Amino acid sequence: MTQSRFKRMRLRFSAPVYPGETIRTEIWNEGNEIAFRCKSLEQDKIVINNGYLLIG
Repeated sequence: MTQSRFKRMRLRFSAPVYPGETIRTEIWNEGNEIAFRCKSLEQDKIVINNGYLLIG
């Protein structure tokens, strides 16, 4: 059984999030990193952008 470990995460907060908002997270692979961004559905805005997660 292989075990992956979280090594590093970086991201940019790009807009405020308010209590009760619905957040949709989009995730995809970019080379050896996992990229992601989060969008507030109520504001129709990206609230976390340029997210990258390195697992090793």
